[in-house]
Amino acid sequence: MMSLKNSSRNWLLYLGIFSLILATLLFLIFGKDIYPPSRNLSDLRLEYILVFTVILAPIYEEFIFRGIYTSNKLFKAISLLLLPAFVLFSGNKLAIILLGLFVIIYVLSLKFKNQFISNSAMLLNVLVFAVLHYEMEELGNPAYFYFAFFQFGIGAILLWVIINYGVLKAILSHAAWNLSLMIFMLISLQYPDETLDYFEDENIIVEWNRVPKFESDKTLIRKVNEDSLIAENVEARYLYKYLSTAQKADSINRDYRILQKENYMKYNFKILNKRDTKSIEKFTRDFLTEEGLVLLGRK
Repeated sequence: MMSLKNSSRNWLLYLGIFSLILATLLFLIFGKDIYPPSRNLSDLRLEYILVFTVILAPIYEEFIFRGIYTSNKLFKAISLLLLPAFVLFSGNKLAIILLGLFVIIYVLSLKFKNQFISNSAMLLNVLVFAVLHYEMEELGNPAYFYFAFFQFGIGAILLWVIINYGVLKAILSHAAWNLSLMIFMLISLQYPDETLDYFEDENIIVEWNRVPKFESDKTLIRKVNEDSLIAENVEARYLYKYLSTAQKADSINRDYRILQKENYMKYNFKILNKRDTKSIEKFTRDFLTEEGLVLLGRK
């Protein structure tokens, strides 16, 4: 591997590392329990997310976003065609504006061969990559900024890699980064904090705790009687969906993405109805949303 003295655009590497460090600090201080809805994929199968994240995303993102900076004319052509189409299809207005600025400054950098103009185009390329990972309404929420810094940081580092080492090493670096994130997530799912939590209001009493994701594939949901319900080894979103079906709340299943705050986490629940009614399903659904275990997103 080339030394940094022999590589070019090292400011991208330094900027990327700084951005990742800043994102990590912001995450540790402010963001442990805050996830933007666009990054919540808990209604998709975990196997699909693993394949997409580790294999497919590194390939298409390197070609689309950074292929324009390779020396291969075919890769440049692919990026020039697909990047505008991808951004325009997203409907992200800020990304579209940044893309327009990128195209203008990139063309100017080809014409004038000026380093400042060229660096400005690269910075805009990284910004387009970061912004496109979020919905417009999320970009104005300071609570989600640390996610954007993560995307910006990895985008800058991967652009540095592709400029100095080519698209293949950029793809492999991207895949290795995503794989490390997936491994961290899987470890967190298998070894969660299993502390028992307690909730009580005028309607129900709930005891629940996290359980290891891969210890068992057997899920149990059972209504003991009109006053009590147990659910074991179940995702919160699946329990909510099951209760919605039992209560014939079809509009919820049809109109909303039923997500959960902790992606793919499994739980045990013990629920006791305090009222002399037959509404334990509704009370349980209310508890799941009020406590933030389940999130409802418009389709």
